[in-house]
Amino acid sequence: MLFRSQRGAIACCTLVGDELAHVMWVAPNDSARDCMRMLPMSIDISQGEYCASGRTNPKYRRMGFAQYTSVRAVEVLRERGLNRDRYAIDQRNVASLLTFGRFESKVCGEAHHMKLLWWRFWKEWPTDSGVAN
Repeated sequence: MLFRSQRGAIACCTLVGDELAHVMWVAPNDSARDCMRMLPMSIDISQGEYCASGRTNPKYRRMGFAQYTSVRAVEVLRERGLNRDRYAIDQRNVASLLTFGRFESKVCGEAHHMKLLWWRFWKEWPTDSGVAN
């Protein structure tokens, strides 16, 4: 199930009955990314890149809903010209690393994010190896 906001953000949802099991938010442009308060990672919108963020209902964790939602969302997004997802995953988030490591993904960079009161600092650098997960 897809929903689109006025700023272009897309919500890809997986439901179990009437209950939300997983939602994947997609920001295909800067306006959508800003309204969703996503990390300020660099994306090349002209090349069909987008950034995404997901959340699984705790009741449905470890059941494969994040992976299922991502696969289905990518199919629909590719039809719309969005062909490259940029995710930021905390190095300590083992569950997400395992989930998205199953796809043909690779580590393209590392970043440091710091928030102090109302200031935000973001530093991003590419990795040398481009190691596949």
